[in-house]
Amino acid sequence: MKKLSIFIGLVLIASFFFPLSSKAIPAFAKKYGFNCNMCHTGYTKLNDFGQRFRDNGYQIPGQEGGEKTIFETAPPIALRTTTGITAYNIKTESLSRSTTGFNLFGLDLLAAGVMHKNISFLMIYTPRIDIPTADYRGSSDTSMPAQLASLESASLVFSNLIQDAVNIRVGRFEPAYHPFSSKRNYYIFEPYEVYTFPTPNNSFNFDDNQIGIEATGHLRSGFKYGLGVVNGNGGSPDLNTSKDFYVNLSQTFDKGDGQSAGQRIGAFGYFGWQPLTLPGNVISPTGETNGADNKPFYRAGVNGSFNYEMFNLGVLVMKGVDDKSLNNLVDLPNLTGLA
Repeated sequence: MKKLSIFIGLVLIASFFFPLSSKAIPAFAKKYGFNCNMCHTGYTKLNDFGQRFRDNGYQIPGQEGGEKTIFETAPPIALRTTTGITAYNIKTESLSRSTTGFNLFGLDLLAAGVMHKNISFLMIYTPRIDIPTADYRGSSDTSMPAQLASLESASLVFSNLIQDAVNIRVGRFEPAYHPFSSKRNYYIFEPYEVYTFPTPNNSFNFDDNQIGIEATGHLRSGFKYGLGVVNGNGGSPDLNTSKDFYVNLSQTFDKGDGQSAGQRIGAFGYFGWQPLTLPGNVISPTGETNGADNKPFYRAGVNGSFNYEMFNLGVLVMKGVDDKSLNNLVDLPNLTGLA
C-alpha cells in the first residue's frame, strides 16, 4: 500500500482577541510587529534568531526587562488546526484503487509569554476530539477518540540566572536531548522514525515531552549544553523511584546557531530505568509507584546541522541499548532445532 498525503496548509492560527494569520504563536508576531519569517525559515522550523529567542525565555536577546509582560498586553492565547486533502492509492498485482478526501486535523490551544523579566511560560493543550476528524472511527468508538486530551507542554522558564550560560526550565517540556525538534519538523503527520521506534517491554518514548527540570545555556564561543532530570514516562505518573538523566552538548562554528547559518555538531545521551514489576507496595495519590526490578537502558548519538546558502542538511545517528530483561524476543539459539 502506498500512502500519499498532500498537505495544503495551515488554515487557522488565530488569537482569541486579535486574529492574525501566522505560522507560529500569533501573540509573538503581534507583540513585536514581526512577520513569521523573523523567527522561522518555513512552517514551524526555527531560524537562528527564533532559536535564540526560544533559548532566552521568549525574550529578544539584549532587551530583557524592557519586554512587555502578559499583564501589559492582550492575553497571549492562540488556536491552531490544520486542514488538507489526502489521497490514498493501493496497488497490487491484481488490484489498483484510489480515493481522496478533505480532512480537518486536530486542535491545539497555545499560550506563551513573559511574566516578568527572565520569567516566562509555555502551555500547549490539546482537547479530546471525536469528530470532525481524519480518523475513520469518529465518535463511534469512544475508547479511541481521534485526539486524546493532553497537556502537551506546561513549563516555566527562568532565564539568565547567569547571563546566557544558565537557564532553568521546570514542568513538562520538549527536552534538550532532542537534537532536532520533533515539534518543528516539516512533516506534520510523519514524525522522525528514529525518535518513535519502540522497544519491547520498555515504555520510554524518545519523542515524548517529559516532566522534570532542565538546565540549558550557551557561550559566545558557540558552545551549547542542555542537561536534565526527568520521570521518563512522558506525561504519565512515574513508575519507579529512579529518575532519568540526559545531556546534550554542541558546538557551532561560524556565525549563526546552526539552524539557518553556521555549522553545528553535537553529541547527546540519555540514561534511564524501567521497572519489570508493577505495581509497587506504595502508590501515591497522584499515581506514582515504587516499581521493582529496575533495569537500565540508554540512548546515545551524534548529530550535525550544516548550512550552505539556502540549503540545510541535518544528520542524526543514534544507538539505543536496553537491558536484556526488557527484551521479550525469543532467544535465537533456542531456534536451532526448528526448520
